[in-house]
Amino acid sequence: LFDPREVEAERQVIVEERARDQESPFQRLDHQHMLTSYLRHSYRNPILGWPEDLQRIDATILRQFHTKHYGPDNALLVVVGDVRAAWAFKAVERAFGGVPRRGTRVEPSPIPEPRQNGRREFILRESESVARGILGWHTIPSDHSDEAALDLMSDLLCLGRRSRLWHRLVEDLRIATWVD
Repeated sequence: LFDPREVEAERQVIVEERARDQESPFQRLDHQHMLTSYLRHSYRNPILGWPEDLQRIDATILRQFHTKHYGPDNALLVVVGDVRAAWAFKAVERAFGGVPRRGTRVEPSPIPEPRQNGRREFILRESESVARGILGWHTIPSDHSDEAALDLMSDLLCLGRRSRLWHRLVEDLRIATWVD
């Protein structure tokens, strides 16, 4: 229904949540890292949006977005479990078959990121914050055959307190208090 009062209340919740995020030194560092790492890709945009966008969103804009993007033409349904395909197709048809198509299929249009030919770096100076650092590298596309192996390697190196980098940098050398 996009009741304007409810939209305004939810918008305020998101504005406050984003403001809380910006109070976190790590969130500010991570945000600057994404801005530096990506010049065009949507990864450079904060998940909760930009303040100026949040200020202008209203019920009309949300309704237009919903009409354009939310419909069977843009839906993906995943059925998981020990089911028979024929039964699943019939159940899906019963549940969703009456939902009219809108004829507004929106194909994602990936924005090509320009090739990075050198190092990009930044320094974020904040007097009230402890020293933190982020290192990042662009990697292979998610459909590359080595993606699963690199994912596993990343987890072994730095996922959690049992990771190799945590053990070495935090526990052995004691030169860091956190690795992620």
